Amino acid sequence: MDRVKTIHLEIPQNKVLINLLQQVSNLTLNKSLLTNLPGLNPQSLISHSSINSPQLSFITNSGEYKESWNAGNLRFGFNLEKNLKVVRAKEISELNLGKEKVKFVSIERLNKALTGNLKELNHFGINFGSKLIKKQSYLKFRTELAKRSNLYSYPTGEEWPFLIPATEKEFESEIKDKSIDRNPKFELVFSEYHPEPLIQFDIQTKLNRKKVEELFPRPFGIAFEGLEEMFRAVFVKTNWNGVVLRFDLGFRKPGKDFGYWIIKSGKRY
Repeated sequence: MDRVKTIHLEIPQNKVLINLLQQVSNLTLNKSLLTNLPGLNPQSLISHSSINSPQLSFITNSGEYKESWNAGNLRFGFNLEKNLKVVRAKEISELNLGKEKVKFVSIERLNKALTGNLKELNHFGINFGSKLIKKQSYLKFRTELAKRSNLYSYPTGEEWPFLIPATEKEFESEIKDKSIDRNPKFELVFSEYHPEPLIQFDIQTKLNRKKVEELFPRPFGIAFEGLEEMFRAVFVKTNWNGVVLRFDLGFRKPGKDFGYWIIKSGKRY
C-alpha cells in the first residue's frame, strides 16, 4: 500500500530559523534538516529555498497521488511540486487570541535566548480553521493522510490528530513497541483559535518553567489553560504572506512524552 515516507516542510530563505532548528538533537543538518529514525516512516525534512510562502508536502512511496490544499498562503498536500504563486496578505502587528492580545517575538531574539538551551523537536505541525479552509476540504485531506500513515485522534476530543512514525509492520497493524523514540511526531490542528495560518514547532528545552516565563513574559509568551506545566507558546512574525510561526517551549519532566498515550487512548483513523 502507498505510504507517506517523508514529510517535507519547505520554507522561504531564513538562515536564523534553520540555525535555531539545527540545535535540536533529532535533526541533522546536511544541506537540509533531516530526522534519522531507523526503520520508521515518515521521516521529517525541513529545508529553505527561494519560495515566497511555506509549503508542506507529504511524499509517498509511489509519488503517484497528487493533490493540494491551501489555508491562506500555507499550501499543503501530497507529492507537491514547488509553487511560487502567492496572494499578498495584510501585515499584522499582533495576534488576537480570544480575549488575549499577543505580541510577536523576532526570530533573532528567539534564537539568541534559546541557543544552547534546546533538547529535541517533540513535534511540529500546521494550524488553521474553517475561515481559511472549508471543513469538508480539511476532512478530505485528513482522510487521505490517514490512508497513508499512522494517524490518531487526540484522546480528549479536540481536532488535533497526530501522525506517529511507525515501521511497515506497525503501519499494517498497530504500534505496540514503547521502547522506540518516535519524535518528531506531526500534528494537525483544525481550530478557530488561530486567525492566521500557522506552523508550529514544539521543542523540549533545558530550561524550567520559571526561566522560560522570565525570557518571554506576557504579552510575548502565553500558556494555554491546562497545559501550563508543559510548555509556553511564543509567536514569531514572518514575511511569508500571513503565515505565522509558533514555538511551544517545553519544560516537561523526563519520561513524560505523550506519544503512547495518544496511541493507547486515541483512535486510529
